[in-house]
Amino acid sequence: MARSSTTFKKRQKELARLEKARDKKDKRAMRKQEKETKGAASLDDAIDYSASIYDFIPDEYNPVLEEEEEEVAASEGEK
Repeated sequence: MARSSTTFKKRQKELARLEKARDKKDKRAMRKQEKETKGAASLDDAIDYSASIYDFIPDEYNPVLEEEEEEVAASEGEK
């Protein structure tokens, strides 16, 4: 009787191992599929196809640069 019990336990352990391996395989496949679909979709979302070259030119001169130039000139005059 002990022999059949041992065999039964071994079989159950083997089935559990196979099920765990199958679950891991499924999870890997799902992650791979999500990665492929997410990567392609996010790249397409980041590109603005309706943009023109004029969308990237600022409307006004950047006033921060003028302030920095004044500060540099003032600091040179103090020296």
